[in-house]
Amino acid sequence: MKDIIKNLKVGDAVPVPPEPRAESEIMANWKGDLSQPLVSIVCHTYNHVNYIKDALNGFLMQETDFPFEIIVHDDASTDGTTEIVKEYVEIYSNIIVPVIQSENKWSKGVMPRSFTFPKVRGKYIALCEGDDYWVSASKLKSQVSNFKCGVSLVFHDSIRCENFLVSATSYYNESKVPVVGYKPFQMRVALKHLLLQQFSYQNPS
Repeated sequence: MKDIIKNLKVGDAVPVPPEPRAESEIMANWKGDLSQPLVSIVCHTYNHVNYIKDALNGFLMQETDFPFEIIVHDDASTDGTTEIVKEYVEIYSNIIVPVIQSENKWSKGVMPRSFTFPKVRGKYIALCEGDDYWVSASKLKSQVSNFKCGVSLVFHDSIRCENFLVSATSYYNESKVPVVGYKPFQMRVALKHLLLQQFSYQNPS
């Protein structure tokens, strides 16, 4: 990912994920038990109609030799996000696990992770909100390889963008530890899993 974004400057157009491959092509290189994902991608979305396709395409572009699943929680969106998620589920029924709410849970004080984390089947969890997206097809494969060295939490750099133009070029650098993300008490609900966190903000709100 660093190679993809390192030369971008404020005001540049940001790269976007390509249109996804067929489900059979994505799964073609998976080894082992295809029904047992190694990584669970968890995506929480609400009224992200302008961004959710890029988020989903960024997940589906991942080139891995291990199975992964995509758990998408839609918190009763009212702008068309739900319909887009359902369209993707119909095409990628063996990869995407939908959690579609009929009423908004956030407004009642219930966190989306209460619905997604219990559905996780993977050894690792990769987090990405519905208004963020990934630009590297090797993101998951690269991050999973780091766990062989004994790491338990992996972050990567990112860019911040508004209206698909770069507004900030680096979320953090080697001298600054990321301070935004899931707090320790939030991570404890998935103690049996290792986390692959991301910071690729599509929408600053």
